[in-house]
Amino acid sequence: MIIICISYFVGILWYIMVNYSTSDPNFNSVYDLGSGSEVSLTYFVFTSFSTVGLGDLHPQSSLERIVCAILLVFGVMMTSIVMDNFSLMLKQIKNFNTTFEDSVQLSLFMGTLKRFNRNFDLPEDLSSKIEKYF
Repeated sequence: MIIICISYFVGILWYIMVNYSTSDPNFNSVYDLGSGSEVSLTYFVFTSFSTVGLGDLHPQSSLERIVCAILLVFGVMMTSIVMDNFSLMLKQIKNFNTTFEDSVQLSLFMGTLKRFNRNFDLPEDLSSKIEKYF
C-alpha cells in the first residue's frame, strides 16, 4: 500500500514537472493527460517502480528521461528491499520446522510477527484469536 501511495505522489510531481517543461512534445501532450489523469500517472510510476515498465507510457523529452532514470533506480532499490524482507521472512518461517513443542513454535511465530510489525505488539484481540486457532 505504501508503494502505491508513493507512486501516486510521484505521479503528481511528474505531472507538475512536465507541465512546467518547455519541451514539445512532452509526456502530457503526447498522452493527452489533462485533469483526472491521476490513475494513468500512478500506473506509469508504479510500473516503473516495480521494474516492469510496460512501455505504453514513456518519457518524451531529455529532462523526462533523466528524471525517469532516477525513478527507475529508486524502483530497483525499493524492489530489492521488498525482496530482501520477503526472503528473510521465508528463512525465519523455515526455522519453524525444527522439533520444538507447539507452545515454543507459537511463541517464535508471535515473535516473528512482532518483528515484522516494527517491534510493536500485535493487538490483544488478534493475538488471542491466533492463540485460539493454534
